[in-house]
Amino acid sequence: MSEEFSFSLSFDDFDRSLIGNPPIGSDEFRLGVAKFFTDQYQGIGGSARVIIDDQERTIEVHWTKSSSGMDPKQKAIELLSDGNRQEALPILTALLYQTPNDPEVLHALGLIYIDLGDFAKAAHLLEQALEIDHKFLSAYVALGVAEILAGNLLIGEEHLRRALKIDPEDHYALKNLSATLMKQQRFAEALVQIKRTLAVAPDDTAMMIEMGDCLNQLGRSGESEQYYRRAVKTGGPEHLLDIAKARLTAKSESVLKANDEVRQDVVEFMRKALKRFKGMSTEDIQCIALEIAVLGTKGLGINDSKKTYIIDSLPGEFTALELVSIMYAAFQQFAPESDIGIDLSVEYRAATRD
Repeated sequence: MSEEFSFSLSFDDFDRSLIGNPPIGSDEFRLGVAKFFTDQYQGIGGSARVIIDDQERTIEVHWTKSSSGMDPKQKAIELLSDGNRQEALPILTALLYQTPNDPEVLHALGLIYIDLGDFAKAAHLLEQALEIDHKFLSAYVALGVAEILAGNLLIGEEHLRRALKIDPEDHYALKNLSATLMKQQRFAEALVQIKRTLAVAPDDTAMMIEMGDCLNQLGRSGESEQYYRRAVKTGGPEHLLDIAKARLTAKSESVLKANDEVRQDVVEFMRKALKRFKGMSTEDIQCIALEIAVLGTKGLGINDSKKTYIIDSLPGEFTALELVSIMYAAFQQFAPESDIGIDLSVEYRAATRD
């Protein structure tokens, strides 16, 4: 059995950007509005009849939900969860015109406008949601994020702290609070929140990197390496792993070149490698370089002289520093323009001198 619903709104209340911003009251406006509402309700298994009153400047929508049709709010939230925000946006907008006091619809629209970069509009919608439901935790978190992205760090922080009063272990509130404290360079406070975040979500790779960065800022760089290594070991999105590896490489290089001197041990490792390369084909040298590079993705502690490694492409045991030196020299033979993440050009030039 079908159900019929109706609602109305003024011309001025309709978001013309949804139909290409035609002039209000124009034929293009009237046709666009009618098509907009008809399309949205047909898309969820219903039908709509749109009445446009030019004299009263109102839009009246009568829509029928079929018994087999999907609940429009559920449909929109599913689309949003799947990342289809462009499809969810018009459905949610149509729903908002029908039920302007639904905090879930306001919240969902707020999330979409955050993704679209319209932080002011997102904040307005989320504030409306919170006026209706003062304990809507996710709306506080989203509002905090919107304000932070708009550059209002202290306002965003306040909303996130309100969220944590509702649930002290909310992962997203803790994570975003940590990030905004880092942006404000309040590193001691950030450290406390990052620890809380990792206690709640111990596999959060981004927070492991954030912890390492925070410790560096607090002058505790000796402790930061374990968090970067933990991030690499835990895994996650490739861009985060690249950041963790870059941090490890930078730390290793800073220690390696602490005194801004040529490392004679690296020079000797390269000289030995170059002697080996003389009897090898380019393909064999590439195999050596690539095998070490793959090993490096798992983390090579070049400042640890006690640990040794075995590789298939060369006999013997090697320290991490020796492997990196060999890899650098190898890449110079077939791809000298490659950036392997550490600059040993001074040592390589020294190794190639007679």
